[in-house]
Amino acid sequence: MVNQNAMQVDDPRFLLVRLGSLGDIIHALPAAAALRDTFPGARIDWVVEPKWARLLEGNPDVNEVISLDRKSAGGILSTVRKLRAAKYTCAAPRSAWSERSCRGTCRSS
Repeated sequence: MVNQNAMQVDDPRFLLVRLGSLGDIIHALPAAAALRDTFPGARIDWVVEPKWARLLEGNPDVNEVISLDRKSAGGILSTVRKLRAAKYTCAAPRSAWSERSCRGTCRSS
């Protein structure tokens, strides 16, 4: 569990990245719920392959589901631009689902 006192951020924005595997996405759902419980006002977005986007749409713990089409250079560039513009506080790639991993990538402002 993330210690909220350890990370004081006015506008927390989290990016969860789980692209390819159905099992990985399902196992990561509790991480999104834990972030929402700890940071109720945070923006929580999730990047997935288009084929898995419907699994996350409508999830109350996720603000936006971002589909990444890795088969198209234009799709990749468009998604990268969108992610950079969002200025996430913390990005958790597919292998970083722990407090310690996230703490290393979070910034305070």
